Amino acid sequence: MDKNNLRDSLDNFHKELEKTTSIESGDRKRLEHLEAEMRGMLEADEIKHVDSMIEQLEHDIHQFEITHPDLTMAIGHLLDILSQEGI
Repeated sequence: MDKNNLRDSLDNFHKELEKTTSIESGDRKRLEHLEAEMRGMLEADEIKHVDSMIEQLEHDIHQFEITHPDLTMAIGHLLDILSQEGI
């Protein structure tokens, strides 16, 4: 796995999430938790629960695509990186 690409994508996702002020607190907490899980997976060099993470990210793209396009692009980039890595 190319850790640098995934780390860069997670950094971009984090930046976009921080810039997004009009997101419900429950959604923000869920996305922050998902980010933390992915960072933990990256640091531990273990791939766990990826299917559920991908499922959640795909759901989030549909949920935020109209109201938060920059966040949606960051989520899409995360999915692209995971797909390129064969995850």
